[in-house]
Order: sequence, then structure tokens, then C-alpha cells
Amino acid sequence: MHKRWIYLNVETVADESALPLLAEPLPRKGTKDEAKISAQIEAKREAQLAAMSLDPYACGVACVAWTTHADAGFVNCFSLDGFNESYMLRLLAKDVAQFRPIIGYNSRTFDMVVLATRARLLGIDWPILETRPFGNTDQIDIYEELTMHGLAEKGSLNRTLHTMAARHGIAINDDVRGHQIGALVAAGEWDKVRHHCANNVRLTVALAQRLGVLATAREEVEA
Repeated sequence: MHKRWIYLNVETVADESALPLLAEPLPRKGTKDEAKISAQIEAKREAQLAAMSLDPYACGVACVAWTTHADAGFVNCFSLDGFNESYMLRLLAKDVAQFRPIIGYNSRTFDMVVLATRARLLGIDWPILETRPFGNTDQIDIYEELTMHGLAEKGSLNRTLHTMAARHGIAINDDVRGHQIGALVAAGEWDKVRHHCANNVRLTVALAQRLGVLATAREEVEA
């Protein structure tokens, strides 16, 4: 029976310090027209920049939210407008070190990889966790539970947290989507960023309840 769980969610943005390391974009072979060459290079550069927030070695943590069995329903949420990244990761590392399992949505292959990578780059001690997809006692990924480890990974519906929550009849209470985080950060819309990040934790809790991931509903955070 799991009694010492932690749910978490991370929102990321491009790390400008990685920009000089991006590969130089090249036009398609055989292109002769200068205008087309410029357009192709620009399009590839934009694609590179857009992908940075999803690359653990090219992104930074803009916001992180988590809750543990000891938080009595309160979701901790920190963002870059009030705290630096190192401080946020050190706070989270303390709870990650002592609570198991760690539960998230697409977290085993993204959130936890980002956190471990960023901690390494920033010189922060980070707990060593089991990473295998099966028989993992450190981590439970609700995305993997819902998709049965790939058997139901693709279909007519997107397998995003919001779509899957809605499909299970869970109220979303958030009109922000992950791909909008970069623009919201750039615009200084930090309240929306924090609300989205914290709400994703609550949605993950609600889905875990529906799936019976933890032993009793009383041990879970009210979504």
C-alpha cells in the first residue's frame, strides 16, 4: 500500500544559454533561389527554437508544482518570477528524496528526465531513481497507465492530460495548454503559468483516483 506519495508537474521554456549550441540550420539541397533559401533557414530555426522547451539539455524549468501525502491537499507551486531555478529544484529535491512513489503524467520520460538533467547542469544533488518502465517502485506514470504502456498510445483522441481528464469526466478548470507556456512566460503572465502547472497536478491526482493507482481515496489529494 502506497502511503508516502508525491505528485508533480513541470513546465519548461527554452534556455537561452543553449542557443549558441544549436546546429546551424541549412536549406534543402538543390535550392538556388536566395529568397527560398532564407525562408527555409528561418523556418528551420523557428522549429529548433520551438523544440528547445522539450529538450532536457536545451530547456529550463519555468514552473514546478507538487503535493505529497503530508501536504493535506495543498499544492506547492514555484515559478521563475519569484524564485530562481536552483532554489525551486532544491526545494523539490528534498521531497523527491523522501516520498515514493513519484507520480506524474508523462513524467517518467519527461518531467523526471528534465529535473535530473537540470539538477546535474546546475550542480544540485538529485536522488537516483529507478527509470525502467516496468516493475518501477520509484515512479508511476499516469500516461503509461492510461495507454497501457503503448497499447493504446494512438487513436482519434489526443493522449494529453487535459483530453484524458475530460474523457474521464474530470473538470479541467484551465484554458491554458502546454504549448502556450513559452508565450505566457514571455508576456509575464505568471498567474496563468502557475495555475496551469498546479492544476495539472490536481488533474493527475484525479486520474490516479479513477485508475485506482493508490490504495484508498482517503490517501489522495482532493482534486
